[in-house]
Amino acid sequence: MNQAALAGLLVGAAVGILYAWWQIRTLTRQRAAEARNEPPQMAAQFRQSTLRVVMLMLILVLVQVAPPERLNRWWLAGSLIVCYSVPFFYRLWQLWKQQR
Repeated sequence: MNQAALAGLLVGAAVGILYAWWQIRTLTRQRAAEARNEPPQMAAQFRQSTLRVVMLMLILVLVQVAPPERLNRWWLAGSLIVCYSVPFFYRLWQLWKQQR
């Protein structure tokens, strides 16, 4: 594995894991608020969701301006997808299982 592929793999894994952690933390807070019978705060949820999407887009734009010889974008995209989706879908499966 060359250096660009390794860099893409590591950057994608780091971004994916951090983004998944942020998303799961938000879901956990929303579930805790539901358990306390608090009304949903739609404005806060909208702001937080927008912030998460904007941050992800900024990171992906910064990755796009990185020279390809320093950062392999295919490895980055693959590792980002795997590192984000595995913990996120596992957590969603757990939440779904609790509701049944």
